[in-house]
Amino acid sequence: MSDKPNIAYRGKFRRGTTIAVEFPTLPSLTKMPRRVDLYQKQNHHDVLIMEYATASTAWISMVKTGVPVVFKWSQNGVTNEWLGYVSHLSFQNKSGREKIMELRCVSASYPLKQRVNKVFKNKTIPQAVEELVKAQGMAFVGDPHGRVFDQLVVSGHSIWEWIQEQAKRIGYAVVMEGTTFYFRNIDKLIDTKSSSVPVLSYFNSDAPMNTQALDRTLDSLRVLQGEHIEGQAHLRTNKIASGVDPITGKLFSTKKTPKKAGTSLRKNVGDVLFDEFSTDQVVNSYTAAKAAAEGAATMARMTLPAKIVGQGDPRIRPFSPIYIEGTGDSTDGYWIVKEVHHMFHKIGDYQIEATIATDGLGDNKSTSFRRTPTSIVGTVDLNSAILNKKHAKAARQGTKLQVRSE
Repeated sequence: MSDKPNIAYRGKFRRGTTIAVEFPTLPSLTKMPRRVDLYQKQNHHDVLIMEYATASTAWISMVKTGVPVVFKWSQNGVTNEWLGYVSHLSFQNKSGREKIMELRCVSASYPLKQRVNKVFKNKTIPQAVEELVKAQGMAFVGDPHGRVFDQLVVSGHSIWEWIQEQAKRIGYAVVMEGTTFYFRNIDKLIDTKSSSVPVLSYFNSDAPMNTQALDRTLDSLRVLQGEHIEGQAHLRTNKIASGVDPITGKLFSTKKTPKKAGTSLRKNVGDVLFDEFSTDQVVNSYTAAKAAAEGAATMARMTLPAKIVGQGDPRIRPFSPIYIEGTGDSTDGYWIVKEVHHMFHKIGDYQIEATIATDGLGDNKSTSFRRTPTSIVGTVDLNSAILNKKHAKAARQGTKLQVRSE
């Protein structure tokens, strides 16, 4: 087993990105944007904004809401494809040459804005979600869940809003890739991305940008460290769900802590200081209360946030793991992407700003992900990365690390 991460390059070409935009139903529209911004955030529709230097009467007359869009980008041998629909086109008339035209698009989850009234009987949440999603013509990939509901009612919500609410109840993640809708257990979704993890490396930090052929991939990392950071969607609190048995009148209660929910990323996860009582769910059995507490605790695991700025990578998207390198023992290691802003310019620049999160600082837990070696540029062999960090730490402390071959 190698004692170094399996990384082809620690740096990448900052201007090595190509982009392409296609309108499958309007092939005559070939004008390229001067700037593209792709916003991706957990539990939200992706938003793609394309900016053009001049307005076009042909585009204004042809591009309508619902027109399909394909955006492709490639960088350092890694390619991604984003599918969506036009939301609206904006333009302005003013004096001077520059008359900016902006095209705003929404991911292929756009049809889920449809509002429906529907009642599901004796179904699990994934079963109900699958039926709703397939009715909109999408492919569905999901994980089963053990809690069966007598009734699940969709009323007054869009399909998308209702699915997001149900995902939070059972600790599931929602991701749209192309026209495939993923409704999965968070750990399983993260694990599917673990064989090819982007490495953001903070090497040669004193050098200005664009001064070397292979530039660093991480420009800055700002961590907000604390055990109970308010203002987040999910607080790191012990989740308590309780209710009353409708037949016996007996009270029941169950408690779940984020420290023991799912698979942790770090060896030493943050402490949980407070309790939180669920008042947004009605439960009439201990089994239902247990499922509700587990779902809430799962959503509250990754609550230690950081802001990063660096070179872009097509694999960076919400719920995907990334590996931070060169920032110190506390912050180096695995993080999960909460939201990311991809920025593309016509000259080939590709930059990202992202919010990432983890469950503690310090050494990684060696069982965080499955162990799958890889040799893609900008990718780390996860097990070797952990081992390499152990070697470095042992060397600083003047100790010898015993390695057992597998």
